[in-house]
Amino acid sequence: MMNFRTKLSRAGHPEVAINSLKNKRSGQQTPAANIKKPRKGDVHFCPNIPSGETRDGLEVERVALLTEVKKKKKDEAVIKEKMQRTFSLRRQEILQEPKIPEFLNKWPALFDVSEINLEFMRLTTVPLTFKFLGELDRLTDDLIRVFHTKGGAAGRKIRAVMAKTDNSEDINVRRDCVLSCLSIYLNEDLDTLVKEYVVTIIQALRRYSIEDFFTKLVYVTDRGSNIVAAPRSVTRLSCAAHILNTVLYSTIGKPSQEDAFGEEVTTLVTGPKSLVTYFKQTSLQNRLKKTLKASVETRWNSVHTMLESISCQYEDVHALLLERGEEGRLNDLSEDTLKAMVMFLQRFKEATKALEASKTPTLHLTAVWLDRLKRHLQPSSTDNLTFSSLKAKLHNEVRRLVNDIKERRASPTQRVATVSSAPPEKRARQSEGLSDVEDSSSSDECTQDEVSAYIDFKSPREENFDVLSWWKEHATRFPNVAHIARLILSIPASSAASERDFSTAGFVVSERRSQLKPGTVDDILFLHSNLKKH
Repeated sequence: MMNFRTKLSRAGHPEVAINSLKNKRSGQQTPAANIKKPRKGDVHFCPNIPSGETRDGLEVERVALLTEVKKKKKDEAVIKEKMQRTFSLRRQEILQEPKIPEFLNKWPALFDVSEINLEFMRLTTVPLTFKFLGELDRLTDDLIRVFHTKGGAAGRKIRAVMAKTDNSEDINVRRDCVLSCLSIYLNEDLDTLVKEYVVTIIQALRRYSIEDFFTKLVYVTDRGSNIVAAPRSVTRLSCAAHILNTVLYSTIGKPSQEDAFGEEVTTLVTGPKSLVTYFKQTSLQNRLKKTLKASVETRWNSVHTMLESISCQYEDVHALLLERGEEGRLNDLSEDTLKAMVMFLQRFKEATKALEASKTPTLHLTAVWLDRLKRHLQPSSTDNLTFSSLKAKLHNEVRRLVNDIKERRASPTQRVATVSSAPPEKRARQSEGLSDVEDSSSSDECTQDEVSAYIDFKSPREENFDVLSWWKEHATRFPNVAHIARLILSIPASSAASERDFSTAGFVVSERRSQLKPGTVDDILFLHSNLKKH
């Protein structure tokens, strides 16, 4: 009587047949030699040929896929569809342990970055990027301890890179520093990795025949060391919301030795943090009308949210602590101080909300909010010593960051320079920059008159001024300036929109919805971003 695995083998089940003696290499034809089995996390280790398909039919699809990949203008949708369709054939070939050059020639599409992510999803049903970042965050503390054991020149480089985390609480900065230190620890050339990253971007642009516009793109990112280094050959702007968050945490979260009241400022954050933790651990949260909110370093304005959640129900919090004999936890947190701190941070929250908008222009608001915050930080006769110290620290930090950004900003010639991998003939065309704007005027004199007329024109000064509608109405009067305005206003002041999309994608592609096609995910994200919220 046959056992279950024998029946599966005779039925042609691939996960059993792959380990049969006739499918093993010569010299390894023994039952225990070179057993192929799923690794931890492999869900589709050796899938069956789909119902209605045959190996010959899938081989025809593979040849058609190879033809599509070799085209100058590739159809990405067709490539993704055929890669999904031929997954079972490809997996069975991989388990036969082919030579890498031969496999690369047969499946070149698999070595594309997007297809690597999709293949990982097909094999494990887990998003590769989110899984990698999650594991990186989990192992960060262990990696840092290993880095500290490194000596010599590499150790000095590692300590210089990790010093950047002292001035920022941004998790993206922390990730960038850890990855940079890992490349140094392993003696990898970071410049080579960055160059490969830029070349990958150019290749992606060429698929859609838009590589000529590479130098006209503006990248808005955080100030992580890796992401700052990557697009050196193009224009990059620092995310205004990230800068505000960095300013607040580097000022409030870390006491300064030069500041006599630095400890008092820091207590305004550490005290409420411990209070919220105490309420969570003792289940006192359930006795409040609204739960106390914890401050999360990677979440913008979370300090304001935490303080506001305590301030709006201060009396209830005090009563619960008094009932337990723990009223001493509020000794350094008076109700008036909390309200003053909430009102002070409210202005920064308003600035962040305005700058992270995704459906309206925001870049022109950076100068407006910088001026408003500078005026907000001016000393007042009603300020006590703690708030005077806090305002001075924030003002100095804002000025330091602005000066640092100005110093790091590349010159115009550097911004339009292309990487060495780009073809020479493309480089000459890219160096024209905004030639389409310059050629649009009939003469220098005409352009000068238009600019002068625009400067002398009196624009409305109401609070809810719609800048897009204004330019649409006056585009015929200032055609050249309107074209430049269209280019500038399309640049966001913050990278918050793209980060929201990544966050939404994490909820969409879950363990129970891991088989969604890429096009379906794109459609869901599009609807989520553009449908009106009711």
